[in-house]
Amino acid sequence: VLTEFSVLYSSEFFSIDLYDSEMVLLKRYSLLNKVPTSDAYIRPGLIRSEEVAGCTSMSIALSRDRCAQTIGGEHFNNDLVESMCTAAPIHINGKVAGFINVRDRQLKENKDIIDTLTILSRLIEQNHDERILRNQLRNSAAVSSEVLAATSNGVLIVNSDEIITVSNPTACKLLEVPENRLKGMPLTEVFGQDNPISTFIQTKQKPIKDKEVTLTVYGKMKR
Repeated sequence: VLTEFSVLYSSEFFSIDLYDSEMVLLKRYSLLNKVPTSDAYIRPGLIRSEEVAGCTSMSIALSRDRCAQTIGGEHFNNDLVESMCTAAPIHINGKVAGFINVRDRQLKENKDIIDTLTILSRLIEQNHDERILRNQLRNSAAVSSEVLAATSNGVLIVNSDEIITVSNPTACKLLEVPENRLKGMPLTEVFGQDNPISTFIQTKQKPIKDKEVTLTVYGKMKR
């Protein structure tokens, strides 16, 4: 997200920096030909906390818990008096986990950057949440696979299009079809057009429970 933003941003001189919750610089997302030579000392590991650097856009963003902008003489550091800095906090699990900070040569308030950084911080938070969810689903799927493999009942999981997405070894044995063949197959290809499972999905009937049904698998009758 920040890399793409750095390419699109069109100011004469700028830097887009990612800081952690302690205001330690983690990474710079900048076009090298647009970074002033006076910024050469700004490298990952640099501390910009209020105790070290005085008033900054990040210290104000932290105190207000929202995007903040400092212009020219509002900075404590002399190296920032010709700059405008805009910082947005990044929240993870309800706490400030870091900041996006943009430094620009403009010396007038720019609400567009404030709005843009607010959106960018939300995107980062959303990406983090989605990554956590994907990991949880991946772990859950691994556990579910172990459970399915251990059960003595035949299990097939199908989607709304009646495509088999998961099968366990017992189901493969009962149906006499290898697992690598079952996955991705339509139910109708395995059980024929008129089968009770497809009928249940299509008509949304009550679950078939404790009831014996007859299925035809490749011409063979199965109960």
